[in-house]
Amino acid sequence: MKFEHIFTEWRPNRGGFAGYHTPLEADKIAVDQTFGAWKTKQGNDLVDTYMYYFVIVGHENDGVVVLRQTLQTLRKVRNSTLCFPHVLTGMGNVHKSITR
Repeated sequence: MKFEHIFTEWRPNRGGFAGYHTPLEADKIAVDQTFGAWKTKQGNDLVDTYMYYFVIVGHENDGVVVLRQTLQTLRKVRNSTLCFPHVLTGMGNVHKSITR
């Protein structure tokens, strides 16, 4: 399993996906960093997003499963990581999963 922390950028009024950024990039382009409501100078929303990538044993040839969670739903994801013994971070390091 691989974990990645990113910020997804969305155009206002359901305008669609505009891109994604590392936390450092998001910090540089955000003109408003109100908690939970970061904005770019174009008025786009920057959403704090946690990405999990994994394969299912026995279905490796079916591709990668991608699970996207926002900060608001991270507690639910923490509970789901109990079934994954190890996490591969974006830096390539292997860590034990988040446990309670």
